[in-house]
Amino acid sequence: MDEFEILEEIGKGGMATIYRGRLKSSGQIIVIKKLHPHLKGDANFVKRFKREGKILEKLRHKNIIGFYGFREIQGEYFILMEYIQGLSLRDILRKNKTPLLIALYITKEIYEGVGYAHKNGIIHRDLKPENIIIGKNGDIKIADFGLAYGSEFPRVTEPGMYVGTPEYIAPEILMGKEYSEVSDIYAIGVILYEMVKGENPFRGKTPYESINKILYRKGMDFGDFPSFLESIISKMVAMEPKSRYQSIDELRKALDLYITINKRTFKQYLLAPEKFHEEKIIKSKTIKNLRMLVLLIILLIAIIFYNYFRYCNHPKVLQTRNIRKVERKMDTLKVEKHPRNPIKTSLTNPIITGYGWLKVSAVPWAGVYIDNKFIDRTPVGEPIKIASGKHIVIFKHPRRGEVVKTVYLNKGETLRVNVILSYGYLKVVVIPWGYIYIDGKKVAETPIANPIPSIPGVHNLLVVNPGYREWREKINISRGETLEKHIILKK
Repeated sequence: MDEFEILEEIGKGGMATIYRGRLKSSGQIIVIKKLHPHLKGDANFVKRFKREGKILEKLRHKNIIGFYGFREIQGEYFILMEYIQGLSLRDILRKNKTPLLIALYITKEIYEGVGYAHKNGIIHRDLKPENIIIGKNGDIKIADFGLAYGSEFPRVTEPGMYVGTPEYIAPEILMGKEYSEVSDIYAIGVILYEMVKGENPFRGKTPYESINKILYRKGMDFGDFPSFLESIISKMVAMEPKSRYQSIDELRKALDLYITINKRTFKQYLLAPEKFHEEKIIKSKTIKNLRMLVLLIILLIAIIFYNYFRYCNHPKVLQTRNIRKVERKMDTLKVEKHPRNPIKTSLTNPIITGYGWLKVSAVPWAGVYIDNKFIDRTPVGEPIKIASGKHIVIFKHPRRGEVVKTVYLNKGETLRVNVILSYGYLKVVVIPWGYIYIDGKKVAETPIANPIPSIPGVHNLLVVNPGYREWREKINISRGETLEKHIILKK
């Protein structure tokens, strides 16, 4: 090999051996990835190896391992790459969990590289701590694009077949669906959780146990995670792909606000982790932010007073004030306390004469019916004047059902009627899995991360899996409550 020489073996995987090498022309240290000799006769593995080289050639980014070339020499296949003196993220996690600010910074560098790949039509498909390289100089690089694919590159696995390490694979992939950008975002979420918590939430004793933990998880233990981080990670690893951040740009908007350290601070952490004091950094940033906030508030108040002073002393404003004083006096003579006409209904008690008023409100909103007559839609600005006696008040919402109230109104009385039209909820666990229908309408496919909102009342539940018997059941969902169903389908 005239171009380079192999110095030492530094790693070995299922497909290739990794060496530290040197370019003979410049003496530069590089990484040499060599396809295993017993695989060079397998066209599928050779295609995958060549594809990795083409993908790396297309991706030039500070957070992606550098590519120097693909070589075929005497029937042997090599990829020449950038050498990073440092450790993998897995090596760091074996020692201890990562401080929050450091974990957020590493996550940022990961999603910047992944985002660049996505914009170039490449999905990594195998993001995990082993494939994140952290240099002593503070560089963070994504490596191993052997399982990646994109629209320009041929597949090496059949659709519906999953590849990669199980505990970082999104649930939809395990269920036979396609990889997508949100599958990579899911893996980044698991890595972030693992850095902060110190353990992978889905790691099992066997791959099958890991898969079961992913598909049938009951929740994640966030312990003392800050609420903002719990919310962000929960969205990143949501069971339903549509419930996750749909792009790296969306994820960046959610996380960037909380990333408060730079590469210099990160490098200092790498040199002396035991001297890293997260509290001091947060405190200094907080003081700096408070100073900026105080200055902005002072500036804003000054601008408000200046504009108010100019406005109050403007000649046209002074003239308008005098006109309004006259208009108010005229309006006072015309306004009635309750201008609505009284509502006469069949349920009004004929013995009690006179009128009262109803003040109604509904959350989120509702159509208001009194004795089956439509009155208004909330919010209703003024009290409703009706004949005293007994009345039936119904609040109707198209997706939340209705609430019925019976009221007794005395002459001259003002009565408040406030209702909350909350959903009822259905939480379903189906083994192995199924399509969920409520009253003939498909509403979900298990596994489902969140309970299904539903109109309170009696419904027909149907669970369908093509390989199993249908499950049918009448269910009664109560307002504001969650009905849990655990269903095991039979052949």
